[in-house]
Amino acid sequence: MLDAVKSQTLAIAGQASADASVATFVRFEGPMCIVIDGLGVEQSYRWAGTVVPAPGDSVQLQVLNGAHVVVGRTLPTPTQGRVVAVASGEVQVNVDIGPSPITAQPLYSNPAVGDVVALIYGGEGFLALGKSSPKPAPPPPPPSDPAPAPTTTKRVFRARVAGNWRNGDWGSGRPIVSDYRVAAWHYGDILGKTLPDDAEIVRCRMYLPTTQVLYPNAPIVQALASPPPSQAGAGPTGVLPARQGWVDIPRQVAEQLRAGNRGIRLSVNSANGGGTHDMYKPLSEDPMSGALEITWRS
Repeated sequence: MLDAVKSQTLAIAGQASADASVATFVRFEGPMCIVIDGLGVEQSYRWAGTVVPAPGDSVQLQVLNGAHVVVGRTLPTPTQGRVVAVASGEVQVNVDIGPSPITAQPLYSNPAVGDVVALIYGGEGFLALGKSSPKPAPPPPPPSDPAPAPTTTKRVFRARVAGNWRNGDWGSGRPIVSDYRVAAWHYGDILGKTLPDDAEIVRCRMYLPTTQVLYPNAPIVQALASPPPSQAGAGPTGVLPARQGWVDIPRQVAEQLRAGNRGIRLSVNSANGGGTHDMYKPLSEDPMSGALEITWRS
């Protein structure tokens, strides 16, 4: 501040600085005239400062070609502080510049320790104008974009090969389930390539064009581990809930279809001694034989 005031004074005088000294402020005698006490002698000089001093304040004089100009208080003037003590009619305020704490007269009601106050300096010393308003809470962040709704997809996969396994022979191509035969439909690698890894299989149905049912027990259904002529199963098994038309495949079996080069196998169900002997149309008679309708969500 002092440098800024000095520059202002030099601009007013239009001359270079030659000397500086310090005195004590006594009073104003006019808008631009100030009385100071220098070594016990009161003298009047031109006032060129911006912050009004209080009686007893130390002020700086600038000597310009033999003429004295009072340029302001020698101490820095804080503009903000925090109240650390409250007494009758005054508060003690910690400040960041100059001596601290300072005494100020509060100009607001109910001053309290911890208040952050704005300060001005006048002819009576410091005045505390009032505690600063709290900063408003930042607005809440905008809501994040909602997660996209899951997409449900339904697709039909036709079998590429169908038949039955007996003694290592894929047979004539007619799927048959009996004590000696395992019916199977193979779909190639299309299932693994189509079903996303993170997809949730909602439903899986298989189309069975049944031509013969001899015993009451429905077949055991399981994923076919590899292409024919292998008849090995993979993963959990289940019992078909029906034996004709679109029949639901248990979900734990359907989950096995997304891995690798797989299909569906039906084998004999010997529960209760009833066995199974079912026959289905080959692909040559019904291209939809063994078709899978899979619905998944991703």
